[in-house]
Amino acid sequence: SRADGVEPADPGAGPRTRLARGELHEHLRAAFHALSPQHRRVIALRQFEQRSAREAAPQLGCTELAVHALFRRALDAWARELERRGLSG
Repeated sequence: SRADGVEPADPGAGPRTRLARGELHEHLRAAFHALSPQHRRVIALRQFEQRSAREAAPQLGCTELAVHALFRRALDAWARELERRGLSG
């Protein structure tokens, strides 16, 4: 596992699969970086670093309850940004 929370592409995958995964990774990364700094930080802490809301709260300067709300808003914003870029689930 890499420090940025993104696993490298499967080296056994074919060229089309590797290309598609690479393009998806770039879309995810670009959409992530389009988020506000606060949204990027809460996603990094909760999703990539696997911190609990209790652990993330002091780092974000808010309550545990606020971390839950902020994380939900951040994920929603990331999904909207991906949709804006033509990617939807």
